[in-house]
Amino acid sequence: MQQEHDAEENEQYLQNLVAFAASEMGRGLSKHRVKRHLIQQGLPEDLVKHIVDAASAEARSHGSHEGGKNLLAGLGWLALGAVITGFTYSQASSGGSYVVTTGLFAVGGIQALVGLCQMMKDRHGHR
Repeated sequence: MQQEHDAEENEQYLQNLVAFAASEMGRGLSKHRVKRHLIQQGLPEDLVKHIVDAASAEARSHGSHEGGKNLLAGLGWLALGAVITGFTYSQASSGGSYVVTTGLFAVGGIQALVGLCQMMKDRHGHR
């Protein structure tokens, strides 16, 4: 019974270390700096390598997911802007006025580019 409890505690401890390393890399720290920090805390170098590798995969997965969400949201804003602009243009009689949703186009374009950059950064790995 005690061995099961110890194994669960060790597993939780490792999960916390992986989450910490992923968080640090998410803040922009390099793998090397995170490794160095964990080694300074007294962890064995081979264990640190596995922790940082797992954290890197977790951070990449999370970042890629966020990038995809930003890309889709940006494309959604662009599409909404196009629909509103197209609708008001079609409703304007010859010589009438219509709305060009430049704000939606700008926000959508920027958010889509941010998402694309996040996805590309994650595809090439955190540095």
